Amino acid sequence: MPNIPKLDIILDDGGHTMEQQIVTFEEMYKHVKLGGIYMVEDCATSYDPNYGGGFMKPNTWIEYSKKLIDSALNADYYNNGGNRNNVTESTMSIAYFDQMVVFEKGNHTRGSHPERGSSQMDLLPPTKDGVVDGEVLKTLQKHYNKLP
Repeated sequence: MPNIPKLDIILDDGGHTMEQQIVTFEEMYKHVKLGGIYMVEDCATSYDPNYGGGFMKPNTWIEYSKKLIDSALNADYYNNGGNRNNVTESTMSIAYFDQMVVFEKGNHTRGSHPERGSSQMDLLPPTKDGVVDGEVLKTLQKHYNKLP
């Protein structure tokens, strides 16, 4: 499918058999641009024998996608990174929702360990009747003074 441009979003609402969902992902994921989203809905078919599914049945779309957690998001941590591929290089996150799996694409190069949010966290010390316990405050101050 060389004439397909890079797309912002692909929503797979097509075939519902396991083979259709897996083949569609393998053929279309590469057409999502970095920063884009690939979604597969109607994932309950992975549990429905009428579509080739079953609970924890190998080769269903859900089991296939769960394997991508290891191969796409954690390839650097086992097999010395030898499991890296196109999906590994471009998958930032995989999220599971009711009957839906969502992939977020981005530049995920070896050893990049993408970060989101902040390493800083504001903590409020415990209070009793709205007053900060002096001993707790002293302990927290000592702890934070030791941080780099």
